[in-house]
Amino acid sequence: MDPKLLDPSIVGAFPRGCRILTITKHGETNWSIGFKITVRLFIDPPKAQHAESFFVKITSRASYLPMAQAEYEGQLGLSRVIPQHTVKPVAWGSYRRFDHSQKLKTFTWFLAPFHTLRPATPRELSSMLPLIIKAIQQNSVSPSGKFGFHIAPFFGPPRMQHVTNWTSSWEEFFTREFRSNLAYLLHSRARELKDSELNDLVRLAEQFIVKVIPRLLRPLQTGGRNIKPVLLHGDLWHGNMSIDTATGQMIIFDPYAFYGHQEMKLQCWAHNRYHEVPGGSGLKLGKMIRRYEEVVRADEPVDDFEDRVRLSAARNEIASGGIVRKGEREEDWRGILEGVKEEMKRLLGKYPEGIAGFEMGLTPTAARAETQVARKRRRVRATL
Repeated sequence: MDPKLLDPSIVGAFPRGCRILTITKHGETNWSIGFKITVRLFIDPPKAQHAESFFVKITSRASYLPMAQAEYEGQLGLSRVIPQHTVKPVAWGSYRRFDHSQKLKTFTWFLAPFHTLRPATPRELSSMLPLIIKAIQQNSVSPSGKFGFHIAPFFGPPRMQHVTNWTSSWEEFFTREFRSNLAYLLHSRARELKDSELNDLVRLAEQFIVKVIPRLLRPLQTGGRNIKPVLLHGDLWHGNMSIDTATGQMIIFDPYAFYGHQEMKLQCWAHNRYHEVPGGSGLKLGKMIRRYEEVVRADEPVDDFEDRVRLSAARNEIASGGIVRKGEREEDWRGILEGVKEEMKRLLGKYPEGIAGFEMGLTPTAARAETQVARKRRRVRATL
């Protein structure tokens, strides 16, 4: 690519006074294309100079502008919490230009320092990832003390924009996410699924939402139990993490970030399609759960831990089933859909009574804490 073709809005984000040396294509997704840009920096002392490389991701649709901002904000948040395991972004923006057919189009871009990466081995994943999860848990603090994010992140194209309004209830947040993902799946596959298939899926999902979600998530914040909102990457599978060849550290990227329950970070490890494929991670959920329990520890009730992970995985599969692009094999998205339907049926079979089948305390922990404070105040007044 000719450096002269690089838009001034991107050039303006580079260090002042630098000179662009090379631009080479570096990666491509369903909706974006990446470039490696090497520049020459002029620094003190006078005449001293060195080369530095950047990565820019460009899309050619105006509707993708919020995606560039969301990626920037998510990556920036992670870089503040685990700086050695992320790449701090430089800038994001947009520009307008006539394409080859002389149509005026809006392009969006995201800019970050370039790192040379290689795939992580299963051994590296199992040893490093739980430590990264623990570091995020210890270092991240929700600015509102609640679950959510200050802007809407994306798990794919613009229609997959997430509703991340702040809420103190993880059950409420997760249910909202699940319904949003389900709505996208139904919209995306409306022409490919028969009416009977759509109706069956809606009925199954509604039972799942009413029974399984409350049963597995409400106990986390009741009966004296509670959880801390932590910053989540949102899509932590082996394709979004690699090893920096210069430092040997694991780097995670391409987030759809928000503050949520830490166990959701394990959602991708519950499905074979993430590790039983060429170049896959080679890790099973059981091994990741054992490593997680060793390093991070599961939240109470511990007996529900693995099923909570599988609940998060079901939501992930609902979302994934809706974004498989056209042109891919039908059995790919149908296989995802059939798999998540079986998982929903399994969990419904295990928890047929829903929250009514939970035998421990269900008094909201926040309300319980407020009651204890009120009692303490009354005792203090009685002694005066």
